[in-house]
Amino acid sequence: MDLSSLAGAYTVLDWAHLMLGRPSDPTFLPQALSFYEELGDLTSQASTLNNLGARAFFAGDWAGAAELYQRARAVYLRSGDVVRAATAGANAGEILVAQGRLDDAAEILRDSARTLRTAGVIEEAAFAETHLARTVAARGGLDEAEQLLERALGELQSLGSVMIALVTATHVADVRLARGDAAGALDVLGAAEQAAGDEAAILAPTTAHVRARALVELGRLEEASGIVSKAIDVALEQGQVFEHALLVLAEADVARRTGAETDASRVGSALAELRRLGVPTRPDGEEG
Repeated sequence: MDLSSLAGAYTVLDWAHLMLGRPSDPTFLPQALSFYEELGDLTSQASTLNNLGARAFFAGDWAGAAELYQRARAVYLRSGDVVRAATAGANAGEILVAQGRLDDAAEILRDSARTLRTAGVIEEAAFAETHLARTVAARGGLDEAEQLLERALGELQSLGSVMIALVTATHVADVRLARGDAAGALDVLGAAEQAAGDEAAILAPTTAHVRARALVELGRLEEASGIVSKAIDVALEQGQVFEHALLVLAEADVARRTGAETDASRVGSALAELRRLGVPTRPDGEEG
């Protein structure tokens, strides 16, 4: 087998691990990257760097993810591919939003979305606009954010992009929760999960966190507790550090509401993990 075919096989194998909900498994991508570098294949190098960035992001190494996305963007630009460079920029923007760096995030996401829309790359444009909408929501523009998100969600659904649609649906649900519409949050989340089918497994901790928050708002604390407890184990198994920390805080919130004891040490560790990722937190244990 030649180097190009072998590198492609490693990439497919790595993707299979992700789709099985095992992003913490050892990755084959560094070996694939070395093959592409030996071949001088800039496009495949950049794509692999972008995928490594996604790996690092899900594993909670956000500093490493940002660096890998930036390297991917630079290599794409060297190859003359401004569209894929914009996609890598959108991935970096996602991290900036989560870290509360809203001005930086909005700038890179707006630029990426514009480039991708102009090129007619609707799926990636909708992804960038999803995270751009999050910056709008974080500043209190819930009406505008929901409009942007629902447009992106509709486009993704029409394209059959079920996984990115599921990500967008979680943010639609977030906005609906902020507006006091917990039932609407559950509706949009459930529909997107059903459409994603087995592929939804990789996002199970994320969707569980959003669902649990909605159930809490509806007073269904026992259901929320069960979902959170199960999802904490899944997040640990998948190595999803960010989601694990959020779920631990959600678990503590449910415990406080039911009068149960909370594990202060566990909560403290979750807050420390969020701060390591660069996520702002408040003294009450919520995201900032």
